[in-house]
Amino acid sequence: MFKALFLYSRQFTLILALLFLPCAVMATDFFAAPNGSASGSGTAASPWDLRTALKSSAVRPGDTIYLRDGAYYGKFISTIAGNATNPIVVRSYPGEWARIDGYAPVTTIAAIGSTDTSIPLSAATQAVPAANMLID
Repeated sequence: MFKALFLYSRQFTLILALLFLPCAVMATDFFAAPNGSASGSGTAASPWDLRTALKSSAVRPGDTIYLRDGAYYGKFISTIAGNATNPIVVRSYPGEWARIDGYAPVTTIAAIGSTDTSIPLSAATQAVPAANMLID
């Protein structure tokens, strides 16, 4: 009887130990690029656009979103959230420089003469009034 009680006690202790082990958070790296797509998978080979990355339900606490080299134009609002022990990190990819610009670039669509009083412009991308990037 003592032997059976000892084995039962060891099994119970092992089960309790497994239940209270801290769960390791497996962080994932995601990627966004200026030429990324909303239909991308967030991988290096198929990056998201920044707007999609900042709203993706796939991004969890502890994950990193790498921004590939280039300019990101527009207004960006994040719906992703990390926590105190596992923040979500949004940063330039190592060795590259991502720039977030709230205004769209414009180009002239006609020659400018010395007597012109106005300059006709065309937005190269969708214009927005101001930059606003919120990241928790």
